[in-house]
Amino acid sequence: MVDAVHETGAKFALEIYHPGCQGVPALCEDGMLVSPSGQESKLLHAPTRALSAEEVEGVVEDFVSAGVRSWEAGFDAVELHCAHGYLLCQFLSPYTNHRDDEFGGTPERNAEVVRRIIRGIRERTAPDFPILVRLTADEYLREVGIDDGITLPLAIEYCRMFESWGADAIDVSAGNYETMNWAWEPVGFDEGWKSANGKAIARELGIPVIACSVVRHPETAMDLVEGGVSMVGSARQFFADPEWGNKVRDGRADRIRPCISCMRCIESLMAAHEDPYTPMVCSVNPEAGRECELAAIGRDGEGRRAVVVGAGPAGLEAARVLALRGFETTLVEREGRLGGQLVLAERPPKKWRLGWLVDYYRNVLGNLGVGLRLGCEAAPELMDELSPSAVVWAAGSVPVLPASIPGLDLPCVLTAPDAIMADPALRDQRVCVVGSGMTGIECAEMLAEQGNEVGLYEMVDQIGPGIFFQNMIDIMGRLDKTSTKLFPGHRLVSVEDGRARFQKVDGSEVVAEFDRLVLSLGIKGVPVPEWLEGRGCELRVAGDALGIGRIQEAVRTGYDAARSIA
Repeated sequence: MVDAVHETGAKFALEIYHPGCQGVPALCEDGMLVSPSGQESKLLHAPTRALSAEEVEGVVEDFVSAGVRSWEAGFDAVELHCAHGYLLCQFLSPYTNHRDDEFGGTPERNAEVVRRIIRGIRERTAPDFPILVRLTADEYLREVGIDDGITLPLAIEYCRMFESWGADAIDVSAGNYETMNWAWEPVGFDEGWKSANGKAIARELGIPVIACSVVRHPETAMDLVEGGVSMVGSARQFFADPEWGNKVRDGRADRIRPCISCMRCIESLMAAHEDPYTPMVCSVNPEAGRECELAAIGRDGEGRRAVVVGAGPAGLEAARVLALRGFETTLVEREGRLGGQLVLAERPPKKWRLGWLVDYYRNVLGNLGVGLRLGCEAAPELMDELSPSAVVWAAGSVPVLPASIPGLDLPCVLTAPDAIMADPALRDQRVCVVGSGMTGIECAEMLAEQGNEVGLYEMVDQIGPGIFFQNMIDIMGRLDKTSTKLFPGHRLVSVEDGRARFQKVDGSEVVAEFDRLVLSLGIKGVPVPEWLEGRGCELRVAGDALGIGRIQEAVRTGYDAARSIA
C-alpha cells in the first residue's frame, strides 16, 4: 500500500488511535471497553472500566510500537489521534479524565500519555521522521449542557506542550462522540464554520498546523491558508470526489462532485458497529465502497444512441456514465430545468448544498456533450426521432395519497412538494403536516420559518422514524426553536374542510383544525409506459421510479443502470 501511494508521488502518513470508551465491546477480550476513569460514552452506553497505571503504560508501548512499525513500513509520517473523544483525547479532556495519579489531575499530567508516546516514537525511529498530533480544539460540550471538556484555550496550552516535546505538526479538529455533530457535521453547519480554531492555534505555534473546516471549495481552503494554516484537511469531500485536488490544480473546480453533508457515509460507518463488513457508501459517489469491484468505465458505446428520461439524480448520473461510455446521449426532462427532486429538496432551510450537485451535473454533462430536451415529454414520437438503442427510465415518483383516507382530494389538502414549492409561499396559516420522515420534518421547519402555526403528526410513536440520528439531532435542534408542535402516535383517519381526524395509539380520536393540511406519506415510482416497453431497445429503470426516495440509492441505481447496458 505504501509503495502504491508513493508511485503517485504523494506522501503517506499513518494515523494510529485507540477508541477507548468509543470502541466495539465485541472486539474486547472481556467485552469491556476502557477509559482513563471508567466513564462510558453517553452515545454508545457500552460497559467501560478504568485503566490501571500498568495498563496505561501498556497502551503507551502499543502506540510507540505502532509508530515504529509505520516507520519501518515506509510511511512518511505518523499521526497520533488525540481528537474526537478517542482514548488519547479522553486523557486530555477534564470531562473524561478524573485520575489523580501521574496520568491525570493537571493539564501536564493529563497529557503525560501523549508525551511518552512522542518521546518513545522519536527514540526508536529516525530524528527526521515526522510525528503529527491530531487534537480536538474544542469538544463543544457546552452545546449539550456540559460545562467541562477541552476548549480552545486548553487546546492551545496542549499544543505548546506537544511542540516542546518534539511534535512536528498539529492537526486541528473538533468534537467527540457526545458532540458528534461538531466533529462530523450535517447540513446545519456552514462550510468553514470552525476555521477560527485552526487559525488561532497557528498563531501560537512555530510548527505547521493542519486544519479542517467542512472544506468543499478551494476558496475555503485558501481562507485557511491565508489565515496562517500550513495545510488543509478534508475527508468527506475527497470521499465524494477523489479527484478534488487534481481538479482544483488543473482549473476544473467547476466539475468537482460536491459533498452535500448528507451524512450517508457516517451512517454507513456507524452500521459497522453491528456488521464490521458493512462498506462505507456515499450519496454522490456511486463508486465509493466498491472501488475494487468496479472496472474502469470504457468507451464501448460509440456509434450508439441512448436516451435518459428524467433529470433527477438518477437520470443525471445515468447520462454522465452513458456519455463517458461514448453513447450519443440525450437527457429528456418534462420540467424546464435539471434536478428533479433535488429542486424540491434544496428549498428547506440549510439544504442549499443540493443545488451544488445540480450545478455539478450541469457542468459535467455540458462538457461531455449530453443533449438536453428540457420541458419535453417522453413520447413515442420523440423516441422515433431519437431512435435510441438503450433507454434509462428515471422519471421519478409521485406522492402517496392513501385511498383509504377520505377527504384527501379537498382543495385544502396539499402534498409536501406542493407546500415546499408554493408560490406565493404559505404564510400566517394553521398547517397540519402529516408524516415525519425527513421531507415532512423539513417541510414543517420551512413552513414554521414562514410564519405558519405548524403541527407535525406522525403515525408511529416517535418523530422521524428511520432518520439517521445525527441528521435528527441537527434538524430537531432547529425545529425546537420554532413554535412547531409535535404529535407522535397520531394516525390520520379522515379529512373534512378545515378539520382532520386522528386516531391515537390508545384508540381514542382527536380533531385538529387547520387552514392547510400537508401530506408527506412517501412516494411511489412513475411506471414505465407500455409503449416504451415494447420498443425493443435495452431498457433500465433507476431512481425514484423504483420507489427509492434517497439520493444515494438514486445516484447508485442510475450509475448501475448505465453501466449494465450491454
